[in-house]
Amino acid sequence: MSRTARRGVIVLAALLVACGEREPEIVDGDRIVVGAAPAVLERVGPRLHRALEPTPFALPDAKAFELTEVDPASEAWAEARRAPQVLLIGGPEDPWIVEALDRRNVELAQVPSQTELANVWAPRQHVLVLVLAPDDTRGLSERQLTDLRGLYDRRYRGYVVERMYFPEGPYNALADTLEERGGFELLVPVGSRWTEEDDVYLFEPPVNDSSGIARHLMVTWQSPIPQGLQSDARALLTWRERIAAEHYPSPQRVERTQVRGGPTTQRGSRAIQLLGGWRQGGQRGAFLMRGVVCPVQDRMYLIDGWMNAPVQGGQEQMVEIESILNSFRCGSAEG
Repeated sequence: MSRTARRGVIVLAALLVACGEREPEIVDGDRIVVGAAPAVLERVGPRLHRALEPTPFALPDAKAFELTEVDPASEAWAEARRAPQVLLIGGPEDPWIVEALDRRNVELAQVPSQTELANVWAPRQHVLVLVLAPDDTRGLSERQLTDLRGLYDRRYRGYVVERMYFPEGPYNALADTLEERGGFELLVPVGSRWTEEDDVYLFEPPVNDSSGIARHLMVTWQSPIPQGLQSDARALLTWRERIAAEHYPSPQRVERTQVRGGPTTQRGSRAIQLLGGWRQGGQRGAFLMRGVVCPVQDRMYLIDGWMNAPVQGGQEQMVEIESILNSFRCGSAEG
């Protein structure tokens, strides 16, 4: 498979559902209307919010998903049910459950059950139907809540990647240049700006980016691989602070007591991931960084994405940063 074709597979993989088909386009991918009877919402609502709302990034007042609870028996339901993402919860005889399934000609095979439907009350709509047993007194198990978070996370990341690369796809010409000059792969949107300062590569969004939120990416390395650095989070943060002081618009003081993370993998390579916040003067922001071990090159990479945290929001931009970092691969294309 060619380098360009393989890169296309990487991007496409984030946009496919488990069955291998393209999902409907999502609008407002972080917003979910929850339709359920008041008694059910009282029972499961707080746990649902705790499972879906927290963001993993150090963003002030940000939520991963914004939930709007609506009683399907209320007048507000006629409009609310047309939202791009709807989560229905109820028993097999509840009218809103029956109507959703009937509209897509779906019959329940078992109770309890979970069914995904498309375009029930509006085009480009995703409806998740959770049917509870008639004698259910708890609502949703912790496993169900974890699975829900995973499902919506995957959809949201696909939504962000699609927006990020649409309509021109990844910047393959730049990816070839980075591989030839730096020995690593990274996929950024077409038009992204970049500079090379010694062994430090810096990236910014295209000039036509309309988000208004400053965000940056950086790739650098040390060679030979420093002893002990592969598992030393403190040393990685010190390395990041040095790079920030020398190459970022201003130094960044990391709030180390709030940093989270640990061992992970980066497309087959051993790595450490750290997430946290930074401050400098009156500015503050969030970052996501990884230290990636690349024995084939005898290099230890530092890949870092950060942004100035807005007053509200920023979740989509941090997921965009995460998606770009996920595309990083050390070594040659054939390695």
